[in-house]
Amino acid sequence: DEVRTLDAGARGPVPGTKRLQIPSLEEVLDRFRETPLVIEVKELAAVDATERLVRKFGMHERVLIGSSSTAVTERFYRTGLRTCASSRDASLLIMLSLTGVTPVKPRYDVLSVTPNYFGLPIPVRLMANTARKAGIATQVWTVNDPEKARALWQISQAQIFRHGEIRAERQFLVDHRNLQWLRRDDLSFVRRI
Repeated sequence: DEVRTLDAGARGPVPGTKRLQIPSLEEVLDRFRETPLVIEVKELAAVDATERLVRKFGMHERVLIGSSSTAVTERFYRTGLRTCASSRDASLLIMLSLTGVTPVKPRYDVLSVTPNYFGLPIPVRLMANTARKAGIATQVWTVNDPEKARALWQISQAQIFRHGEIRAERQFLVDHRNLQWLRRDDLSFVRRI
């Protein structure tokens, strides 16, 4: 409820615009029931409520859960929902990739990585190739430059998941100026491998 009091457009490019209310997760899941979504959960306290809502709307096949918190991700591993690799598992994948070892079927469904972490380059291609050998999809995130996005698409053969088959989809993102859901080719990479 606290987040509902905030103005999503407060730091937008046009000062003085109409107040924009942030939708609740329940409202987003209700409105976009057929849309594949990636949900980042920041706090351990939000795990149970997030799981409950995903199941309430029957979205367990279309939702991918991620978190920068290993504790949150580890908790989601136990729910049976589709998850991104925890920070710990992604770090382990780097080491396995560097040594040429393919992991046995990991607990996660998707490797979700950024090309740079606090200024340090991440070996996306190497990790994506190792993940692919283990049957794991890769999603590269937070790339705003279309040329870089295309280059990452080519080197990582990144994709987004779908139960049964993996199909080219575009991730829906929120445009914080007007809270409309947009398809953005330059921000999400999806590809069948």
